[in-house]
Amino acid sequence: MDPGLVRLRLGGIAAASMILAVLVMSGVRALTGEPVTAVLMAGVLSMIGNLAVNEPDIRRLRVTTALMVPPALASVTAGTLLAPDRIVADVVFVAVMVTAVYIRRYGPRGNALGMAAMMGYFFTQFLKAAVGQIPFLLVAAAVGIGSTLLLRGWVFAENPGRTVERMTRAFRAHVHRLVEATADLLAAHPPQRDRAAGGRPAGAATRGRPSGRRPGPAGARPPRRRARRRTPLGGHPQARARRPPPARRRGAPAAGRHALAGRRHRHRGVARGRGAPA
Repeated sequence: MDPGLVRLRLGGIAAASMILAVLVMSGVRALTGEPVTAVLMAGVLSMIGNLAVNEPDIRRLRVTTALMVPPALASVTAGTLLAPDRIVADVVFVAVMVTAVYIRRYGPRGNALGMAAMMGYFFTQFLKAAVGQIPFLLVAAAVGIGSTLLLRGWVFAENPGRTVERMTRAFRAHVHRLVEATADLLAAHPPQRDRAAGGRPAGAATRGRPSGRRPGPAGARPPRRRARRRTPLGGHPQARARRPPPARRRGAPAAGRHALAGRRHRHRGVARGRGAPA
């Protein structure tokens, strides 16, 4: 997603500035016979000049990009001079990083200046630059940042009106595609719409239980379910047999319970042949 082609534009300017800086320093190298170290330095600083500068106004962008040259030259010189002594070079590198992070509190301009100083010092250590290469490295740093200033500040300068117009067209295109997708979804067949929405099809059972019916042809009426015949609890013979006797119910009077106990005793006597009930 790149509304307004903002990222594509910045990437194209960065690539063009790197190519320009490398071509210029390659020509200087062909004339002077210096090693490829300065060519790499020019390409890296041109890339940093594009990435680190985030000023919204074109005038501030030009000023910030131009101000990146002094800290880059100072860090390249210090890094090249301190390269033979590794301990001192590492201590100074830590100090440069701390300073670069601290000046970010001053906004986008402080961030850009800190990045120019830190990357210039780091690449002199990484490329193991020699003291005799300092003039050539200084020219490379100026050419790298200058190519970014030329292309981004003047040749391909950003026009805010055109950028807003491109972003508005991109937003309208996204909204139009969203409306079309919604209309297609609503016009689809119900099972297809349910599957597209991530839900269950139209004939699925509810409450997580299967319906037990096979799907019939389209437009067929569902079969009628036979109604059950309900019988009252007291009218069923088994239900009457299962009902407890009145004397066992909770809350029955004590006289009823005693009468029931005497009746059971007389029945047991009859069964054993001890006598007939009175």
